[in-house]
Amino acid sequence: MSDSKYDVVIVGAGPAGLYASETLANQGLNVAVIEKDRIPGKDKPCGGFLTLKGMKDGKIPLSLAERITNGISISIPGLPIHHVDYPNFVGIQLTREVLGRYLCKRAMAAGVKLLLQHQVLKCFRENTNWRILLKGKTKELQAPILIGADGVNSTVARETGLRTRFRKDQLGITVQAQIALSEEEITKRFGNRMELYYGKEICPYGYLWVFPKRASVYVGVGSLLSAVTDRLEHYLHKFIEAHSQGEKKLAGGTIQLLERALVPLTYERRSVGDGVLLVGDAAGHCSAITGEGIHYALSAGKIAGEITGKALNKGDTSIRYLRRYENLWHQVFGADLKWGLRLRNLFYRGMASQNVSSGIASNKRFLKLAADLIVGIRPYRDTIIRAAPYYFWQRLKMTFSHS
Repeated sequence: MSDSKYDVVIVGAGPAGLYASETLANQGLNVAVIEKDRIPGKDKPCGGFLTLKGMKDGKIPLSLAERITNGISISIPGLPIHHVDYPNFVGIQLTREVLGRYLCKRAMAAGVKLLLQHQVLKCFRENTNWRILLKGKTKELQAPILIGADGVNSTVARETGLRTRFRKDQLGITVQAQIALSEEEITKRFGNRMELYYGKEICPYGYLWVFPKRASVYVGVGSLLSAVTDRLEHYLHKFIEAHSQGEKKLAGGTIQLLERALVPLTYERRSVGDGVLLVGDAAGHCSAITGEGIHYALSAGKIAGEITGKALNKGDTSIRYLRRYENLWHQVFGADLKWGLRLRNLFYRGMASQNVSSGIASNKRFLKLAADLIVGIRPYRDTIIRAAPYYFWQRLKMTFSHS
């Protein structure tokens, strides 16, 4: 096989693309990963919380943790902060750069060819082979299977005709600050709890997160793109500089980095074509309610690697065969994505309304359900079934009280 010909070419060296490449290379296949950046994950805005299930599915070691998480604080309008603590840790705080370096080492140890600082210009199919034209030292690659792991604005998705760009009402927008503080102060002020804040004054149709790392705190706001009228930086700085909790807990910190990103808040039902698959953010593998995507990316990458390997072994790269990948990821985590969409309105509109949220919070079981969902120990479908009665009972009481 020539230097330009591979069994599989993957565009994007994020968790989905790298785990897919490792899975394929471990089957003895010749795999190339194309990445536009110099350091995978370095410039990827991400809160960096990974659940225990995500660690297990992605084989991510505890040694990558900047801090373990064994509790969560939830703040809703007009009420004291509600703390939910767990007897054992429920996830870890890490950085995407550290995760990227680790997954790169694993992929390259398996034999993956990593092409950094290369950008896809065009890809098209000739007979049963994809030709990928690049900007970079290498100008062209060829492979019977192409995997798009290149994010929310996926070039592979557009070039192969799998989808156009996501609409505004299918996207979230986030702004995040990395704030430097000493490890001692972070431990004193936050412990091992991450914090979430809701309400219209905090962020329209979204939420604000505070994720304590080792020597920095990630503070970010995220909202549905179509619901944003003001710049989210306004809400972020207002929390850091004037919020009763934010100002106190972040006092003395220095903003090292301010970053912005789009995240998909709706999943793509069509994630395969003849000889092509989409994984991770490119396929909308992201929670519509929390914006969490690392776990889904790792899971999708593994599934894509396994199914693609089988397709090549059988000599069948048609859409008919590759739909096994689509069917399998729907079975594994599709319910989370579907029910997350259904839960989004209930959660954000309810939390943004002080009257509704006050009633909900009077029953601590509701917030425990929400916390369990956020940290990944309760499925979405189970959460919405158990939480809906609290919400609708409160709505009913409000209706009668105003009649």
